[in-house]
Order: sequence, then structure tokens, then C-alpha cells
Amino acid sequence: MIDPLRVSYSAAKAWRKCQQLYTYRYIERLQPKIRDSAPELGTVLHGYFDIYYSTMKNGTHALASHVIASKDLAKRGREVRKLAKTAAMLGADNVARGLRAIVPNALVLAQAYHRVHKDADAKHQVLLVEEEFEVPVKSGIVLPGRIDLVTQTGKDIWLWEHKTTGSIPENSYRFSDLQTLLYSVAVEELLGKPVNGVIWNYVRTTPPHPPALLKNGTLSTAKNQVTTLDQFLATIKENGLSLAGYAPYLRSIEHRERRDMFPRYQLPILGSPKILLRDYVATVQEIEAARNREKFRPVRNIDTHCGWCSFKPLCAAAVTGGTTRELKDRLFVEEPSKSKKERR
Repeated sequence: MIDPLRVSYSAAKAWRKCQQLYTYRYIERLQPKIRDSAPELGTVLHGYFDIYYSTMKNGTHALASHVIASKDLAKRGREVRKLAKTAAMLGADNVARGLRAIVPNALVLAQAYHRVHKDADAKHQVLLVEEEFEVPVKSGIVLPGRIDLVTQTGKDIWLWEHKTTGSIPENSYRFSDLQTLLYSVAVEELLGKPVNGVIWNYVRTTPPHPPALLKNGTLSTAKNQVTTLDQFLATIKENGLSLAGYAPYLRSIEHRERRDMFPRYQLPILGSPKILLRDYVATVQEIEAARNREKFRPVRNIDTHCGWCSFKPLCAAAVTGGTTRELKDRLFVEEPSKSKKERR
């Protein structure tokens, strides 16, 4: 029996954006040796969500689940320090400093996240956490993926998307996100029930800091500072100050945490996945046809998205007539091969 094609939605999107990007990421399996701190902070926080909600699924109270997940988060410091050491060896000192700050920042954010959302989380029955799936979409083609979280409140089924970001996008972005529409099909396959809506669960990754102690012996109440309620209260205690004078500002911090740092948006499932599945299938067939050619030569799509692409140095070298071999060895490492189920 012929093994079906398994192409993730992310791989299909990469192919549509740039064939060379797809080639570097999914064929040569390259990943940068120097890892930016922002996406790594997102990875660490996703690990916290995994443990936190998995423990809740097993019947543990939200507070105990948070404690367990925070202990696991703290252990990730060793992994991140290795990345920071590599960055420092390659001369990226600023990146190394950012990487070393990831776990302390993540612990602060996790503490505030739990405090803000613990009561709401207690109302959700956790059904699926980090659930891998494979949905047959056409003969010989399977859509693989991983669902962050699925919960139930009353009779309503919610598909969650955990998002770590430097800034919270507008509603138009959430309505135009097509992956959640496809993933809702997978949830219905897994549970045998329709999905009522999506919960967009954001964590703003701007590192929070304790408030500054001013010359007059009071704490800064500047509106533009990024701090958490826990940090502000701890700083008041450390400096032997009274809570009384800061009550209005403490309320404003709580408001900003919910609105700006850890907002959640609930949106209904409005569209039909039929057109998306058709486009996905067409993309997979295009990828397979191209890769089966005797000489597969990916086409570069040079555009504004190149500015944030990890592989920009390789394309810049190729376009200017240089060699990419030395750059690959110096700046990238080959990711370990995955199973044949994820060969595309």
C-alpha cells in the first residue's frame, strides 16, 4: 500500500509564500544556530500551557496545576542557556542576553497569567491538550497537525489557539486566520461533535519589570511601564511602603493585564472549510509534482517577507553570486529527521 502524502498546513503555507523557504525548512531541515529570544519565549510558554492544562485535564485544581507547570518551566533554563552560549560564541551578545532572560521572564508571565485567568479556566472542562491528528482530506493526502487545546463549557466546544506575540493584532487578523477553520474539522473528527467557536488566548511577550523606585522614595506609576501586579506588590513590600497610596494604580495594572497582556477573544466558527481544503489539496499536489521532477529547482520569491525570514543570508549570498555552503555550516544546523508521517 502506498504511504499517503502528509503535508502540514504550515508547510503548504511556506510553499505558497516561497519555494526556497519551503526547501530550506522542510527538505534540508535547516534551523538557525542563533535563535531569537521572542520565539523561544513563545516555545517555553507553550510548554507551560501544555503541562498546566494537561494537569487540569487529569482533575487537578488550577492552582496546583500552575505550580506543577511552573516547576517544569523553571527546569527549561538549562536548554535555553545552551542556546545563549551558542549565540555568544557566534558573537551575538545581545541575543545571548535575551535568551538568558527567557525563563525568568516566562515565570513572571506565567504567574500573572494564572492569576488573571484561573477563575475562568476553572469553568472549562479540558478535553484535548497538544493533540496530534491526521485527517484524510482526499485519496492519498492526509492533513497532519497539532491542536493546542479543546475545552467544553456547558454544551459548547471551544478550540483554543495559544498566541505569544509582541503586540495584540486586530480582530480582522483573527477572522482571516484559516488554519483554525481547518483544525475545527480535525476536532469534529476526534470528538464527533461540532466546534462552536475559537478562543484566542494571547500572552504579550514584552518583558515586564518591577517599578522603579523614585528619588522621593515612591514607586513609579508611569502609564507606559510594563509591569505585573505581582511585581508591583512585591516591590512595595521590599521597600516597606504602604499599599494605601497605590490602590488606584494597582487597579489600573489589573485592567491592563486583562486588556493588553493576557487578552482572550471568543469568536464563532463562521466559514466553511471546503474551499480551504481544495486549496490545500492543490498545493500538496503541486509540491509533490515539483519534488518528483528529475531536477527540482525551487523558485525564490523575493519580497517584503524576506526581511524577517531566517534564511535571508543564504538567499542574499546566492543572489549576489556567493556560495551558501559556508554560511549553512556557520549559521544553521540540520534538524533531526522526523518519521515518515511528517516527511513533507
